[in-house]
Order: sequence, then structure tokens, then C-alpha cells
Amino acid sequence: MDNTSKLAPDASNAKTGIAKWFSLVILLMAQVGTMGDNSGLSVATASLINELGASVSDIAFANAMYPLIAGACMIAGGMLGLIWGWKRLFQVGALLLCLAEIIAAYTDNIQVFIFAARSLSGFGASFLIPAVLGLIVGIYTDTKDRAIAFGAVAAAVGVANTAAPLVFGFLIDKFDYRVAFEALAVYFGIVFVLGFALEKIEKPTVKIKFDFVGTILVSIGLLAVIIGLLKISEWGLISPLSPSFHILGISPALPLVLFGIAVLLIFLKWENQFEIKNGACLMPQSFIKTPQLRDGLYMCGMVFFVLGAYILIGITYCQ
Repeated sequence: MDNTSKLAPDASNAKTGIAKWFSLVILLMAQVGTMGDNSGLSVATASLINELGASVSDIAFANAMYPLIAGACMIAGGMLGLIWGWKRLFQVGALLLCLAEIIAAYTDNIQVFIFAARSLSGFGASFLIPAVLGLIVGIYTDTKDRAIAFGAVAAAVGVANTAAPLVFGFLIDKFDYRVAFEALAVYFGIVFVLGFALEKIEKPTVKIKFDFVGTILVSIGLLAVIIGLLKISEWGLISPLSPSFHILGISPALPLVLFGIAVLLIFLKWENQFEIKNGACLMPQSFIKTPQLRDGLYMCGMVFFVLGAYILIGITYCQ
């Protein structure tokens, strides 16, 4: 990323004090917001059930939608940053998250909450998070400053995951869950405006081709697998729980999961060909063939699986 986002001659090194770290404060605000959004949702379960008539399956779906879309589109968001520029990507992400929180605050329909608000949140995060990392590399060219900035981002993630449920819970208890989402909308609106004050960095010079087909394939595949798994309790695993809703006499859940897996296998084949032809893709072969990278992906997957299970079981069901 050093070769794609460079600051004009050592401008970051010439600044000191508040001027030097003001951009980092803005980036940390964005990172805290993206982490806090999903963490805060976990304590709004009772309110969503009471006011929107959500089922436990709906709550699980709402919790899954944000990380699902964010994860599926994160690398695609990074590719867009190389095409658009990191600052523009940052502001588009903040604007999408602001819009998502407004929809979440004012909708009276749980399906709109899930498929509009939570989906937009996922897309916003998939733009904002890569932009934060890209801007840090572009703004802080000194290795020591860059290490401090990345360390601050890591600390901000921990603070957000700890503080967001507390702040959300306070706003819900004191006012209403809608007020909590309104507060988040205002927060991301402020982040969007502050984006204009970020240090200017040169637009990336590397020319890459955006992988539209790969983005669509991975999104469809992951969405099908997750929806199929989440709907087992509602649709049934093999025998359909609803006689009028089935595929050739069996529950749609398992066929949907198998369809998603098939699409993901097609995605991997496509990525292999796309990387050979264009040199950059969403899922580089090094992720699969390099043992260290592959093991790292397994570890990350396990960590987030446990975290997601805790949020669903430990918090959702306790409410």
C-alpha cells in the first residue's frame, strides 16, 4: 500500500502536536463508530422484539447482516479505494452508515430494519474500514508515526466493543432504542463532515480492474449460506415446518446452504482466472496456498465465530 497512497513530500513529518494527529482522531472516530454500531445492536434485542415484533431468528439475522456484508465486500471496498481515492471512499462510507442509522431509527418494519438498515451499515463499513487503513498509510509516512496510528486503531476497536453496549444500553433505558440509532446517525454525520478536514494524499496511481463478478458471486454465496443456516429453526432442516413452503417436499434451508456453497466454489474458480488475467483479485491464491496466511484465516474465522456466538447466545437470549 506504500506505493499506492503517498503523502506529498514529508508533510506529516513536518507537523507536530494537534496538527499532526488531528487526522488520526478523525480516523479513530470512524473506526469506533463502525465497531460500536454492531456491538450496540446486541443490547437492543428486547426493544426490537417489543416495538417491531421481531423474532429471535430476526434478531440473529439482523446481527449477522452487518458483518456478513462488511466481510464479503471489505476487499472490494479496498479495491474501490485504489480507484476512487481513500478520502472519497471514507466519506461515502460515513454517509452510507449515517443513512443506515436513520432508517434503523425510523422504520416500523423489522424486514426494512434488516435488509435496508443493516445491509447499508455493512456496505458503509466495507468502505470506511479499508479507507481508515489506507489513509493511515498515506498520511503517516514515518514508520514510527504509522505504528502509533495502527496501535491506536487497535485500541479503539477494543474500546468500542466494550463501551458501545454500555452507551447503547444507557440511551435505550433512559430514552428509547430509536434515540440510540439517531445518536449514531448524528455521529456518522459528524464523521462525514470531518472527512473534509483529513490530510490530502495523492490519489493511488496503481491501475486495477474492479472485480464486479467476484463481488456479486461472493455476496450471493455468503448470503445464501448464512440465510439458510439462520432459517433452519423457522423452515426446518429436512422436513419443512410450513407445509406450504418447501422445495420438492423438503425444507428450503439445506438447498439454500448447498446453493451458497456451490456459488462460493464458482467464486474461487473465477478468482483464480481473474488474478491470472489482471494481477489483483478479491481472493488471491496466496491466501489459499500459503500455509501461514491460510492458518491465519482459520484463526480469524474461529475468533469471530466464537465472538458472534457469544453475542447471539450470551446477550440476545439473556435479554
